[in-house]
Amino acid sequence: MKLVLSINKDRGLNLLEEGRKENAAAMIVKKIEAPELREYLVDTILNNIIVADPTPNKKYIEWAARRIADTARRQEINDDAGMDEYFSMIDRAKDIIESRARIITINLKKYHKLAARNLMDKNIDKYKDLNDWEHEIYKAEREEREREEMKRREAGAKETTDYLHDDDNYMIVRPRSEDSSCYYGKGTRWCISATRSRNYFDQYTGEGTGFYFVLFKHLPQDDVYKKLALVFTAGDTEPSEVFDVADDEVGVDAITEAARHNIFAAALKKSKTGQQIKKLKGP
Repeated sequence: MKLVLSINKDRGLNLLEEGRKENAAAMIVKKIEAPELREYLVDTILNNIIVADPTPNKKYIEWAARRIADTARRQEINDDAGMDEYFSMIDRAKDIIESRARIITINLKKYHKLAARNLMDKNIDKYKDLNDWEHEIYKAEREEREREEMKRREAGAKETTDYLHDDDNYMIVRPRSEDSSCYYGKGTRWCISATRSRNYFDQYTGEGTGFYFVLFKHLPQDDVYKKLALVFTAGDTEPSEVFDVADDEVGVDAITEAARHNIFAAALKKSKTGQQIKKLKGP
């Protein structure tokens, strides 16, 4: 019984794959009249895309065929031109199509992995422009590297952090290492929490500067007061500077203001109005 089910499953996958290949072959030459270009699109470009598709049932090839067809239709092929000019236009069209197809063949495997990790939308049909798709892959790869960086720093951070306060409303920590500063300063533009450029935590602490981070739990992630960095110099009992998420110096009064915002946000979440706001779409 198991063998029969396995055979049926494999047969179903093969039929699905063959159906998609036929659809893709029709899509990629839609409204393309030049026979030389049609042959090139199916025999070369589509075959390369099929090989590049990492999925067992080739679920991306129809999307890819539509993107290439969009490019192919924009190429000017004049049937009335002389033979030399005609084939020159065909060659130029092939070069442009090949460059667009290369974006797909290079990035399909990356996209599949990133989508599986919920770093990109799993519905590839939402990506209509190849340049935008490629840029989204670049951003997702950067986010993936940042996640891996934070995971690497997490163990060291928890061993080198003073936890001064932590409840349902806010947390106050004092980082004692670069790992701690990067981990708890994630999402800010603080130079002491930088992971992609030079990090100044060791230099500033070596000069006698201390840092305390206040993390307000009820403020949204895009609020500039979500995290505040309080800067203390040796011997001071009050912070000499306070920086928001955007790394702007906002003054000591910002701590009180952020706390008020945090209290209001907490109350709003529990209210009926807050529940209604959550259901709204858009900004």
